[in-house]
Amino acid sequence: MEVTRRFWVEWSRRCTYEGPYREQVLRSALVLKALTDAPTGALVAAPTTSLPELVGGGRNWDYRFTWLRDASFMLYALFTIGYTDEARAFMRWLERTTAGRADQLQVAYGVGGDRFLNEIEVRTLEGYRGSQPVRVGNDCFTQFQLDVYGEVLDTAWLYHQHGGAIGPSLWEFLSRLTDYVGEVWTLPDDGIWEVRGPRQHFVYSKVMAWVAVDRAIRLARALGLSAPLERWLALRREIRARIDADGVDPGTGAFVQAFGSSALDASTLLIPLVHYVKPSDPRVKATVERIAAEGISHCFGVAGDYVFPICDAVDSSPKMKWIGCANELNASYAADGCARLSGLGALLVTNGAGALSAINGVAGPYSEHVPVLRPALARAQV
Repeated sequence: MEVTRRFWVEWSRRCTYEGPYREQVLRSALVLKALTDAPTGALVAAPTTSLPELVGGGRNWDYRFTWLRDASFMLYALFTIGYTDEARAFMRWLERTTAGRADQLQVAYGVGGDRFLNEIEVRTLEGYRGSQPVRVGNDCFTQFQLDVYGEVLDTAWLYHQHGGAIGPSLWEFLSRLTDYVGEVWTLPDDGIWEVRGPRQHFVYSKVMAWVAVDRAIRLARALGLSAPLERWLALRREIRARIDADGVDPGTGAFVQAFGSSALDASTLLIPLVHYVKPSDPRVKATVERIAAEGISHCFGVAGDYVFPICDAVDSSPKMKWIGCANELNASYAADGCARLSGLGALLVTNGAGALSAINGVAGPYSEHVPVLRPALARAQV
């Protein structure tokens, strides 16, 4: 017991963050560490399965795996507050696990690099508070989610910025990923929300395709690596031109969920965080205005570098109010309470493990009418 206590105390002392709410930041870091598989370095999305989004509902998924997207967000957080050893261990896991053909890259893997996460329903179990079915495995691994290529390249860029070495084998794989993006970016995909329905041309997916090519260009230039830069530069221009033409509602000037749709999507608020546009871009402001017009009256979160671009956009809106909270868990409950009591919507901006636990049902059921936006701490470092 004493050895265990000493390990966690010493690990906590490595946190380099000295800003506001340091105790809450450290508490979230401890949770991220607890979600790390020590032998492999993998970062799991959650230690739970089949906790419902809404009690009695059927959206009960198994999250005991490593999603490349979620892990990249966690990696940003760890790098930002000084935990480079964990971040480097994850990068080694990523390089081992994703080795192979670019077209075989998956959305999620097992902590040991398992590729087959076949989903089954255990009908003999009652489920959390009667919420069925209980699931083991997750069929999302078969989905095509275009944004994951951007997450991998963006993670590699961050890794380089923090002193990580991009070796020949890793660069060869990243180059093949970039070329593959050039082959598939025009295809519809399943999207960040893992919608189990027809594929669409999701705007956020296209933006992350642009991010993949952009970060590959940055890495090649920064490290003097061999790359078909002219082809990649042309590809980056082509993707941007399509997004700018088809990813914006012509009537309102706001980013939309998918090409040909006028629907809103919280994921589009991540667009300035990946440096596709500046927070002051009229399209970002128009998106916030449309969200406010749809009944999202308040935006909750903990002030910090990773939310400042969103704060700026929200503060510029006369119809939406930014509410700063003491910690991520408080923000999650405040957003839920606002939505329930006012009858209006609320947007939660969070990276915190505590808030995400609440959303997954660990700390309590979470309202489906509170959209969740999870920016990454170090996006501003690009």
